[in-house]
Amino acid sequence: MGSSAEADDEGRKAASVRGKVKPVDMSYRDLTGANFEGKFLHGSRLVGANLVKAKLARAILVEADLFGANLSHADLSGADLTRAVMRGVCLRGANLNHCRLIETDFRGGVMLDVGRSSPVGLEITDLSECLVEYASATRAQLSGVDLSGASLVGADLSGAVLFGANLSDADLSYCSLGGANLSDARLGKTKFIGAASLERG
Repeated sequence: MGSSAEADDEGRKAASVRGKVKPVDMSYRDLTGANFEGKFLHGSRLVGANLVKAKLARAILVEADLFGANLSHADLSGADLTRAVMRGVCLRGANLNHCRLIETDFRGGVMLDVGRSSPVGLEITDLSECLVEYASATRAQLSGVDLSGASLVGADLSGAVLFGANLSDADLSYCSLGGANLSDARLGKTKFIGAASLERG
């Protein structure tokens, strides 16, 4: 498992020259509490990484692969995760306020890498109790995701796929939901105050 110093090293490499660096690979590392605020991590691999309480505010994670990463209670506020792979991740209690989540893939997923004894990822991606307020999540893939207790106030979910998602006790007040698919979603006590263009299938 990598140390925090190693994580900072990789972060500096990734941020050195925007657009002219090779994506870094920090898969399976222990990056608990690591500071990647504002870092350029476009296309980087963080598969199965432990990013609990990591600081990723305003980080550029466009097309990054975070399959099965543990991001519980991490700060991703203002980060750009456009077209990132977030399958099978744990984001319980994380802060994704003002994130760009355009076409981000949050579907569940489990895989077993050669040479690793335990599988990586979750069958049901966990975004429970997280903050996703005023995020841009157009066309995001959120099928089957657990968003119970999450706050998505003011988020743009236009065209997002929430088929079978658990939205129990979630707050979608003032969301943009034009073209979103909420078929078979669990909507117990979900708040839709002021939500625009609600479609449930």
